[in-house]
Parts: sequence; C-alpha cells; structure tokens
Amino acid sequence: MRLICLLFPTILALPVAAQHSPSTKTKAAAAPASANAKVVTPAPAPLPPSPQKLDLHYGFRGVGLEADSAAVQGLSYDRHDNGLTYCHRDTDSLSWAGAAVDAPKYAFYRGKLLTLSFSTKGAANSHAVLARLQALYGPGEQKGNGQLRFTWRGEKALLRYEESSTNNNAVITLTSLPLTIKRQQDVSGVIEQTAANH
Repeated sequence: MRLICLLFPTILALPVAAQHSPSTKTKAAAAPASANAKVVTPAPAPLPPSPQKLDLHYGFRGVGLEADSAAVQGLSYDRHDNGLTYCHRDTDSLSWAGAAVDAPKYAFYRGKLLTLSFSTKGAANSHAVLARLQALYGPGEQKGNGQLRFTWRGEKALLRYEESSTNNNAVITLTSLPLTIKRQQDVSGVIEQTAANH
C-alpha cells in the first residue's frame, strides 16, 4: 500500500512530463509555421460564354448602365429627343476587338444611362466585333429579315447586334432593362394622366 502511495504521484506526473517532452516541443514549434503558410485556393473558373455575363459587366469600357451622367467623365452633349439626352465622349477609343468602331453614343433617361451604342463599317470590322460578342456572351438569338440580327438577354441588360445585308455596317446597342421598364411606366403614367384630364 505504501508503494502504491509512492507511485501514485509519479503516475499523475507522467502526462505533465509528456507535455514537456522534446518531441512535443518540436510539434508545437512547427504548428505556428504551418499556420502562417498561405492556403492556395484555386481561382474561380471563368464563366463560359453566356448572356449572364451581360449582367456582370452591366456596361462597356468602365461605363456602367444606370450610371449618373455627372459621374461619366468627358461627356459632350449632342441633343435632347423624346425624353432622352444623347451624348458622346471625345476620349473614347475608336477600336474594339481589333476592329474600327465609331465613337459610342450614350443615351440618358432622367440623368441615368439607359443605352450605349456604337457602330462598325464593313464586313471585316462588323464580323470581328460579332465574333468578340459571341466569345463573351455565347451565340445569341439570331433573327434575319434583310439584316443579320443577334440578341443576348440577361436579367438586367439587353445587347443587340444588327448588321445591314447591303453594306455589312452594324450597330451594337446595350440597354438597361430596369431603366427601360421605368421609362415605359413613366410614359404610361403620362398617357393615363392626359386621358384623365380630357
């Protein structure tokens, strides 16, 4: 019994001693180093060509649809027509996707960017732009009626490509769908108000 009483403190001390053993110290010292190691996470896979990318981009060359006209640098006023204010920028590049393009035109509704459009001249330029659009957004819905037409529709943005069959000039237009709906509602409200006044 005396021997058990003498051995009992030694048995209790063993786990404490094991915590201070050299092999445990090495493991403890190694732990912070592995904690500081960078965890490499793979980059998200790029989205395949899809109209959903229209909603991600929601603009062109850094100018977002629904942007406030005061926030778009370098705008020059062109005209006001049918509730829209049309502008251009002298600073815009006249090439895109390896093709020559005309200066983009910006249409604002109530000070917010509703549409932006640009055009191309000739088959080489038009087809280079079309190829780039299809690489980004997929094949598009195709319609033809004297013109080559493609449409890409996202949840918030609509993109149209219309090419003339006679000279292969094309017009590319990107439109905000929420702002289009707002404009239609405003026009309907004005028509209803006018009818009520008569």
